[in-house]
Amino acid sequence: MDIDTNRDRPLFIDPHFLGQRSDPWSIAASHTIRSFFSYFLGLLNQGKEDEARDLFDNLHEPNETCLGLSRKRPQGNGIGDEDARRIFESLAQSMAVKTGVLEDLEDCRVFVRGIDKDKTSDMTTNIIRRHLIAYTQHQCELWGIPLTPDSPSGFWWNPGPRAWENDYTSNLYVGGRRILLVPKAIVSYSKAHTPQRYHQHFVLNFLQHEHLRLRTALVRRRRLKGGAVREFVTKKDLVSKGEAPREKDFLASFTKAHPQVFSDFKQASRRGGKSIPIEDFDAIDVGEICQYLESRLRAIPYGKDAATDYHRTAVGILDFLFYPELMNPLVEKEIHDGRKRIDLTFDNAATGGFFLRLSEVSKITALRRNS
Repeated sequence: MDIDTNRDRPLFIDPHFLGQRSDPWSIAASHTIRSFFSYFLGLLNQGKEDEARDLFDNLHEPNETCLGLSRKRPQGNGIGDEDARRIFESLAQSMAVKTGVLEDLEDCRVFVRGIDKDKTSDMTTNIIRRHLIAYTQHQCELWGIPLTPDSPSGFWWNPGPRAWENDYTSNLYVGGRRILLVPKAIVSYSKAHTPQRYHQHFVLNFLQHEHLRLRTALVRRRRLKGGAVREFVTKKDLVSKGEAPREKDFLASFTKAHPQVFSDFKQASRRGGKSIPIEDFDAIDVGEICQYLESRLRAIPYGKDAATDYHRTAVGILDFLFYPELMNPLVEKEIHDGRKRIDLTFDNAATGGFFLRLSEVSKITALRRNS
């Protein structure tokens, strides 16, 4: 992600979108998120509220990614100390926890008061900080950006011992602030997995059919021109008559009674998840970029001395051509105990097309990386 360190970009690390992805980086990050949240919920369900609160204390407001809702210098709209206390109380007392419908971190946005896309993004950033640090280190190595060694990592979740850890590592600092780079393929507008969409298009649709089936007092009738009578139930009546209030506790209670509706909602949200088109990030002229990359490539002299310049130019070309199918570029990766070296690798993040067919149809698993 190209960022402005003086203001946030209104994009988010959405755990729901991250969980749909099949590339190795996203799978590992999603595993870390599930490890944290399942352990957290387990503590709540066992009545170990103090231990659960201690875990939640490290979900503070991160400013390293420069993503979120702040209009001025990134200061987060996320989780401060007092905000964390309120959100924890809301979580612990929510109908979603009491009924057992809350299973995944992204579902907090649907069922828990005070949690929306900015909060879930901030929680996710804290939990997967180690993955973001490793990605930042690899990209800085690729592009020759200096890192500050032996600097604090900030707390990150370790799935092995199921504990928060904070160590010293190499970090990127810009203007005295630690910065975490984020793969642009994983960021989202966070518009799919929302309580509004669940309520409007799934809960209300289900209740309309139920009231029609049971022929309740909410059923209206209208005589058509041909004399036939059309029966219908309006969504406005369902809300105004108290059948389906726009409240998160109601959504949790409804889901407990009708779990298949929420399952259908989650399945539909998965089908709509795609990386943001590269044209949406910035106002770019594709022709100008192509000409620039071509001129850079032609200007590289032959010989080993220009290998680094060639690698970096090749990364720019491949990333531009194959985004979002390829991501997480690495250079000079050693294999076979160092006996062989692949000059350039990418993670295969394809959800369709040629790169997906290589592995799923042709079963050419070795080519899930480009070398």
